[in-house]
Amino acid sequence: MIDPREARIAELEAEVAALRAENAVLRKRLEQIEEKLGVNSSNSSMPPSTDRGKNPNRTAGTKGGGGRPPGGQKGHRGTSRALLPAEQVDTIVNHTPDSCAGCGRRPPKSALADPTRHQVLDLPRTKPLVIEHRCWAYACRCGQTTRATLPADVPRGVCGPRLLATIALLTGVFRLSRRNAQRALSVLFGVDIALGTLSEAEQIVSESVRVADAGARAHVQNEPVLHMDETSWRERRTGAWLWVAATSLVTVFMIAAGRGTQTAKQLLGRFSGTLVTDRLATYGFWAISRRQVCWAHLIRTFCALAETTEGSIAHGIGSRLIAQTDKLFAAWHRVRDGTLTRAQFQLVMRPMRKEILALLREGASCGVLKVMSRCKGIYRHRRALFTFARVDGVEPTNNQAERALRHGVILRKTSFGTHSAAGSRFLERMLTVTETLRQQHRDVLEFLVDAVHAHFTQTRSPSLLPA
Repeated sequence: MIDPREARIAELEAEVAALRAENAVLRKRLEQIEEKLGVNSSNSSMPPSTDRGKNPNRTAGTKGGGGRPPGGQKGHRGTSRALLPAEQVDTIVNHTPDSCAGCGRRPPKSALADPTRHQVLDLPRTKPLVIEHRCWAYACRCGQTTRATLPADVPRGVCGPRLLATIALLTGVFRLSRRNAQRALSVLFGVDIALGTLSEAEQIVSESVRVADAGARAHVQNEPVLHMDETSWRERRTGAWLWVAATSLVTVFMIAAGRGTQTAKQLLGRFSGTLVTDRLATYGFWAISRRQVCWAHLIRTFCALAETTEGSIAHGIGSRLIAQTDKLFAAWHRVRDGTLTRAQFQLVMRPMRKEILALLREGASCGVLKVMSRCKGIYRHRRALFTFARVDGVEPTNNQAERALRHGVILRKTSFGTHSAAGSRFLERMLTVTETLRQQHRDVLEFLVDAVHAHFTQTRSPSLLPA
């Protein structure tokens, strides 16, 4: 006969085991929730716009945290607009005092040699320039009537080159919707055109810069260092990707349906230099010895580890990795400002490189799954972590490509992407033109006007390549 007490003990032991198992599941779930709540732009790939007060490193209402108020800080060196030379002034208005401030007498006719100068900038009243082309017809004695035709360089539509370029700037650069661009043209320039005309204007400008865009793509493929990145996009309300390939003076964009290796190869073309990217598996085909992994992404991973429970393995490894990274960038900044030679930097890097790799190996075998997976993923790219230290011209971060993508990211949020393949070609070409000309400090409006004029006259298109 079974003792009731033993049966009860067995029942309780089974219940305790079940509760322990349930507790373990709940604890793990709680850790995941707490980790998710702690995710922000400083410890993940999330953009700063998604923080919404969750990032302790970014204080609301301040710039960069630290409790500083917005605007210029106390003691900072101010700047002021320099006066334009006299030959660039359109109108000069002279002011003389009516009487002496001391005795009240009329001032002498001869003034002091140097007046104080104050310049006011204003905009002239604008009125559209209307050019009417009249094609006359003449009747010959033979009975044939012949009518003149428009020359090749005369636009067949209602918009001239400068108006076409302005429309492309409003919709492709300044992120205005077509309806808002229509209103801006009416209010600012007194030009009233239909919405459909705006779409036609975009396609004319897109075709006008097609050759320049192709030249820029070929140029970046011959550069020694290339920064590459991608972000999500939408075309025809379906998923797509906006790609960027950036060099110091030329940057090109491409909207494609995929995010895979084939799309990356299409943009890279015959490029054979050093590629700076994040750790996305798409770029795994590139030779690891000719690749630099972005340290800005690594820092966010290290922060995610360091922000776990103090005293844990993750916290210890993450904190030590951040400390080494701080030393690494302190030395790199000295290289950039010229106070440390590259040879000296390479010597300084040796112990730091050794310590960082040792910490990654320690994390990869620590027994904590979260730490192990992250450290293994980074250690797998160890040969691409320090390329910037040995190859001149390579940066440790991919910030150049990420900065170039910001305009497209904002445009995606306001326009929800593009609605046709033609719209994608217009936008990627406009992004290429505007970002490249910004890098070269060239006038984007005049470039577009010249490109449209060359398109109408069938002459050579202006180039995006640096002089």
